[in-house]
Amino acid sequence: MRDGLLLVIHRHKRGDSYDALPGGKLEPGESPEQAAIREVFEETGMMVRVGAPVFVMENEGRREFYFDAVDAKGEPVLGGPELERNSPENSYVLDWIPLRDLKNAPIRPTALKNWMLAREWKRAS
Repeated sequence: MRDGLLLVIHRHKRGDSYDALPGGKLEPGESPEQAAIREVFEETGMMVRVGAPVFVMENEGRREFYFDAVDAKGEPVLGGPELERNSPENSYVLDWIPLRDLKNAPIRPTALKNWMLAREWKRAS
């Protein structure tokens, strides 16, 4: 989050459009915190610090950890495997969305979006 904005990756995949937060899978020996920092850097080029997980959920057979990014530095630029796979049929577009618009954003997974709305992130800045 930065100045009342949430960084998302707009996805267009197999005719479906939705928003996701930067993230990915754990590498062997990596903690969820280390993975979050690495994935954000790989996907966006931004350096972040994270605190304790703010939300943990099961999604499609795997445990997902979500963190607040602290001291995010840099401007987002798509990178990593997402840049390599980026195409008109499978696109990845980084964008900042206003938290006040969170209710109407097509964020997935839905459980994460519902948690953010319940926590009133839409009022955060």
